[in-house]
Amino acid sequence: MFHSKENYTYYYVFARYLRHVLLTFLIWKYVNFKRVDRFSFIIITIVLIINIGGVALILDLIKPTIYNPVRFYLYIPESLIMLALGYLAIIYGLGFNTKKSLFFVGGIIAIVFSDIFYVLGFHLNLNILFYFSRLLYLFGLVYFISSLLKPHKSKII
Repeated sequence: MFHSKENYTYYYVFARYLRHVLLTFLIWKYVNFKRVDRFSFIIITIVLIINIGGVALILDLIKPTIYNPVRFYLYIPESLIMLALGYLAIIYGLGFNTKKSLFFVGGIIAIVFSDIFYVLGFHLNLNILFYFSRLLYLFGLVYFISSLLKPHKSKII
């Protein structure tokens, strides 16, 4: 609702910040780096570095469309929080390697990509990306809630 109005997008940025920070704190206490083998850890770190380059490309792509420079500088920490959230979610999923953790990781990754599609759709005026954003968000929400509601035997989320 009101996704294309400039004033409302600041509320969306704040809501996304809050959601990503809360999810990062939720995951952080359950992440166990020692349970992930060294090879997987190296691969995930390489993918993280590649994603940092992807974030830089996206920011360069949308920078000419941003009228307020403050908005551009809000996207930088949001991008870093999203990368940290995805990184921790994947480490968490590899550490526990259960169906519940797979649902959790799938939900988090879908939510992160939903936000990426939203930002690209808003700044590039591609309304089709808003539909992808909402579909991914619903998919992520269903998997995230499913991971929280499934019974578990170990001390995971």
